[in-house]
Amino acid sequence: TVGVKTTAGRWSIEGISPLSPTLDTPGTLTRTVEDAALAFSVIDPTTAADPDTFLTAVDRADVGDFRIGVCEAFFDDCEPGIAEGVRAALGELEGAGASLRAIDFPEAVEGYAEGMRGHIVAAEFHALMRAELPDWLETLNPILKERLEVHERPWEIPAVDYYDNLRAVRALQARADERLRRVDAIVCPTVVMTPPPVAEIVDLASQRGPNLRIHNNAYLVNILGLSALTMPVALDAAGMPVGLQLIARSGNEERLLALACAFERTLGTARRRLGVAPMCVST
Repeated sequence: TVGVKTTAGRWSIEGISPLSPTLDTPGTLTRTVEDAALAFSVIDPTTAADPDTFLTAVDRADVGDFRIGVCEAFFDDCEPGIAEGVRAALGELEGAGASLRAIDFPEAVEGYAEGMRGHIVAAEFHALMRAELPDWLETLNPILKERLEVHERPWEIPAVDYYDNLRAVRALQARADERLRRVDAIVCPTVVMTPPPVAEIVDLASQRGPNLRIHNNAYLVNILGLSALTMPVALDAAGMPVGLQLIARSGNEERLLALACAFERTLGTARRRLGVAPMCVST
């Protein structure tokens, strides 16, 4: 599955109940990057009036037209086959003319720390639940409830804590956006771990680690206010799909989709590259 994460504020969240209106954004899930570009062309206000012009530009994009950054920090702690699968795909792209360069991204580490403070998400989510679904608070998944309880009474987080967290995040977003001017996108694994078997996460204690770790690389995109796309490019050592994440500046979705479509034309679609998922094979 190909997923597109838009910049905060680009698409309306009216009718959507996000965990955090400040950090969460609408997006699309499609079979291919080409489908994602088509969906974007008719949904986005800047392209909907003339989608053909956007799609023509996307069709003409070549991998050699872009500056692609590789941040090694995003490859840390990957489980077997994940980093290897992404690097193999990047090698194919480089062989096809893509320009790869190393890039440091210290805002990612700082962004994760600010995100883990949790005041923004906890305050905004509890405000939503209290206003819309007050009776559901006690029925929340225990892991979600635990992550939101950064304060003894989450619905009474001091305004100064919320504001301090928000101010720090806004400053990091500005720095991250400026750093990404050097490249058209940073590429990395979307997720660093193989989904654990259900038998290994039978209780709250066994769920904590995977729940926090599985979203690290993707969560940073929300914290830093950037746009991103994930596309399947490999299978890990357990035979599970590996996503290649492309991270771009805020508001740069058109360029991001053009790059991703150029990648897909070089690498092939998920079905062509990885085959049909086992559960979908008829017997």
